[in-house]
Amino acid sequence: MYGSVFIQCKFKNTNLSGSFLAGADFRSVSAENVNFSGADVRSANFSGLMMPLGPVSFDSKRINFSNAKMEKALLQRACLEGANFQGATLQGAYANSLTRWPAGFDPKAAGITVY
Repeated sequence: MYGSVFIQCKFKNTNLSGSFLAGADFRSVSAENVNFSGADVRSANFSGLMMPLGPVSFDSKRINFSNAKMEKALLQRACLEGANFQGATLQGAYANSLTRWPAGFDPKAAGITVY
């Protein structure tokens, strides 16, 4: 559903794979074990997305954006250290210096504008 609002919601063990969520507002959402694989989240706002920290390192499957359409997504201040972006389309997405990425992930090479 275009433009859905999920501000400050908590998603845990949630399967949103293949969902049409373009333009959705996920600001300050708490996400743990969420599957967005193949979802259309173009122009969605993930600013301030939080993933819970634990005593162990992040599992790359905590939030799955594999093959997701993420063009023009807003990722400022998002904690994405455990995210899986394999095959995701990220051209034109925006992030800032406070956005946290998975180890080895190069946002600029993925087409994300970092300011």
